[in-house]
Amino acid sequence: MKPIIALTCRIHDFDGQDRVYNNRFYFEAFQAAGAIPIIVPMMKQDEIERIADSFDGLCVTGGEDLDPALFNQEPHPSIGMTLKEIDETDIALVHAFLKRKKPILGICRGIQVINVALGGDLYQDIDTQYKDINPRLHQQNKIKDYPLDGVYHRCDFIAGSQMEKIFTSSAEVNSFHHQAIKTLAPALTLSGVSDDGLIEAVEIKDLLMAVQWHPERLIVNHPNQLELFKNFINLCKR
Repeated sequence: MKPIIALTCRIHDFDGQDRVYNNRFYFEAFQAAGAIPIIVPMMKQDEIERIADSFDGLCVTGGEDLDPALFNQEPHPSIGMTLKEIDETDIALVHAFLKRKKPILGICRGIQVINVALGGDLYQDIDTQYKDINPRLHQQNKIKDYPLDGVYHRCDFIAGSQMEKIFTSSAEVNSFHHQAIKTLAPALTLSGVSDDGLIEAVEIKDLLMAVQWHPERLIVNHPNQLELFKNFINLCKR
């Protein structure tokens, strides 16, 4: 039986109407990996508990910046749009699925949400706050005509990690972020770093994996990225 995966939603103004949505690539990746993905909206706590009871796994997807008040910081001048309802729902979902020991996959903003939910903090703007930044590595969307499904830099994986078992010692990844993990939450284990030392992957063994890149955009041209989804689905089946 195919596991059913809850995908966190995002909100955007499309032609003057606020719509709950997410990108088709997430749905395609989970379907290709053998799961049934279903988007879930912003919810109250009792509804979140019901979702966590009913679904086999959770994917915390990419999206807007997190409110820095969640990790006790004042907003940086570069902070983008933040949405309280989305932040609160994402974080509550993480706690609800962890409480039930149901698997979680975090992607881009998702790795940041998970870190903040578990007590870590973020660089609000890596270009100005991370002293060892290589600005060419992390924002391929700023380069004219660069394919969004192309890889952009290497991620090196920690020996013995789930990521190393999936990808071996390293993988070429894409990159679309100006925020990143600064202080790793105590419950998380580092599993991958970029060439310039930023945290790119974290995990809790056999329960949680999170990455800073967007593997769902790469599964066609870089099929090794589909293995991340397949590994996560196998955890959900267990």
